Amino acid sequence: MIPAMTDAATPTILNKIISDSGLPVAEALPALRDALALGNAVLTAPPGSGKTTLLPLALLNEPWLADQKILMLEPRRLATRGAATRMAELLGESVGDTVGYSMRMERKISPHSRIEVVTEGLLTRRLQNDPELTGVGLVIFDELHERNLHADLALSLCIDAQAGFRDDLRILAMSATLDAEVTKIALAQNDQPAPVISAEGRSYPVDVSYVGGEPARKPRDIATNVAATLKLALQQQSGSVLVFLPGRREIDECARAVKGTIGNAELLLLHGGLSASEQRRALQPIAGDERRVILSSAIAETSLTLPGIGAVIDSGLSRVAVYDPNTGFTRLETKLVSKASAIQRSGRAGRLGPGLSWRLWSEAVHTRLVTQQPAEIDSADLAPLRLELASWGITNPADLRWLSPPPSANWQQAGDLLQQLGAINHDGTISRRGQAMAKLGAHPRLAAMLSAAPKASRQIACDLAALLSDRDPLRRGADIDDRLAALRQFRQGKDKSYALRQVDQLSRRWQQQLQSAPATSVGDWSAGALLLLAFPERLAHPQGPERLKLANGRGAQLPPNDSFAHWLKEKDRLLVVAELNQRQGDGMIRLAAGISREELDQHFADSLRNHDSCHWDDKQQRIISEQQTRYGELVLDRRATTTPDKEAIATVWLRLIRDKGLRLLDWPKETEQLRCRIQLLHNELGEPWPDCGDAALLQSLEHWLLPFLDGVTTLNALQKVNIAEALR
Repeated sequence: MIPAMTDAATPTILNKIISDSGLPVAEALPALRDALALGNAVLTAPPGSGKTTLLPLALLNEPWLADQKILMLEPRRLATRGAATRMAELLGESVGDTVGYSMRMERKISPHSRIEVVTEGLLTRRLQNDPELTGVGLVIFDELHERNLHADLALSLCIDAQAGFRDDLRILAMSATLDAEVTKIALAQNDQPAPVISAEGRSYPVDVSYVGGEPARKPRDIATNVAATLKLALQQQSGSVLVFLPGRREIDECARAVKGTIGNAELLLLHGGLSASEQRRALQPIAGDERRVILSSAIAETSLTLPGIGAVIDSGLSRVAVYDPNTGFTRLETKLVSKASAIQRSGRAGRLGPGLSWRLWSEAVHTRLVTQQPAEIDSADLAPLRLELASWGITNPADLRWLSPPPSANWQQAGDLLQQLGAINHDGTISRRGQAMAKLGAHPRLAAMLSAAPKASRQIACDLAALLSDRDPLRRGADIDDRLAALRQFRQGKDKSYALRQVDQLSRRWQQQLQSAPATSVGDWSAGALLLLAFPERLAHPQGPERLKLANGRGAQLPPNDSFAHWLKEKDRLLVVAELNQRQGDGMIRLAAGISREELDQHFADSLRNHDSCHWDDKQQRIISEQQTRYGELVLDRRATTTPDKEAIATVWLRLIRDKGLRLLDWPKETEQLRCRIQLLHNELGEPWPDCGDAALLQSLEHWLLPFLDGVTTLNALQKVNIAEALR
């Protein structure tokens, strides 16, 4: 049961907060209240309208809510924390009283909380544990236009839960640039689309300037352009400057470039790798004539207002995760922003007054930008989504309502992987092991490793899962053992890294879930052996000094001067690849761990198979008959066959001759003359004289050549075959 409303959230106080705000969303409240009284609704409202921080407060007293909770989803941790903090400030309370928030590894909530702001993945977990969402009366999806995979999944599950368990539950979708037509159909009830309510924004004009041609891609070039434009921005207006950059590397490069050139302005960085206190610094009010230069990733595109921003510089780039179903790898790509994102970014300069915006690209380039970035579901690794749906009882995505359905190719590949990991059965239903994996809240690959790791090695497995779930704390070298060593240093108090603290907290959470006491050693399992539980198709075998081949047939290379190059020189040493930068040709290994052949034989004997091979060796110019030990597409051992299969040898010859042509055989002058005479008789008299043209002879090799290939295994021996006798 939800406790009674706190004094700060009484109807009188809430109405005063809303009326005093003067924000445009207040004008849309009557229509929105009427719509939600009947069911679901869609709200389109631009940044600065007050939808994120005022609407949840305004709806707390609605009769249909009946003292139940409001859950509001935000796409980013910064926005989750910031929205809850701002609402608590409006109530004059601390976060965790009437308004709280929950995210991975961080939670400020109490039994008195009526509004809970959460990150999207947490709603999915809550639905799986409680499909009825007991005690929740309204779920708000904020910034739904970003179309994150978690948001799409959570929305579909909410709609399904509403239809199956909770017809009294309300769903509200909000965004500045939402596709309202698609969303209102997804939220339809009783065959009636959800009503769409619009609120005007409160923004000031922003003067947009275009600088340069194509956006620079190299961090140093981006930094040079930003530094030059930043001088103009600081000269031409008196406020703070917000700079949008694709990621941490570019942010660090720009910080070095502009440091010492920005006068008295405070330089702040804003990205997901910073601690909560470091991120909050950018949200704190500005005193007097203080100015800031904030170098930010895309997290500043959220609906939160950064104080004092009078100018925006936009690099025109954003870093997005793209899944390649052909390789099975997800890679980060730096892409041009969409027009919608460019508008959102420029609009940050017009929240508090007239502003300036510099776009570091030309107007011609701007016309080529896509209107909206594609939804993440269109190009994401769907293994986590498919496991969640199997846990929900769904084997066919068509049984749910989607903003856009999962692509069939990615859906099928996700199913293949989950079957390989033992998470689902052949009919797509969840297995007992899959049920255990789903409860861990990790990617299915990592959940497979956690659930299968022997007890003595579970801490290392949890450490590996945490390292692969968060940002790389070292960002150098490919050896994941170096990360494990850094984590041990952190636990001994020798390193104060925020990134390692996050990894440590996540690892400890999984250790608690698995009820494993901290282990002092990996037992019989190395990091590489554990990783192979998660990445069974990514065992890599050296093919030369720099190149490796993966068990799925793909090629890979080590980074220059990587420590693994020396390690792989020893016999029977392999790698397990966890991350690969895929590109044309071989991908570059980013993270991997070593595994010995002895470990492979000991722990993965069921995955090794013996295979009789008969194949042409171009280097030796002969047919090789051997027995191979294989793991996937990798050949780990070769042993010469004492009794070669004559039929297999003949098959190789026939395939090779058809591939390379009759020139592979020896054709003396006399044999050519015989062939010409037979062909002439065939042309003049027909059958029974055979056709001796190239196509006919290649087609009938089994008839005229095969009897003469007995015992022939080398090219030299093949060219000694009496072709004239064969033709006769």
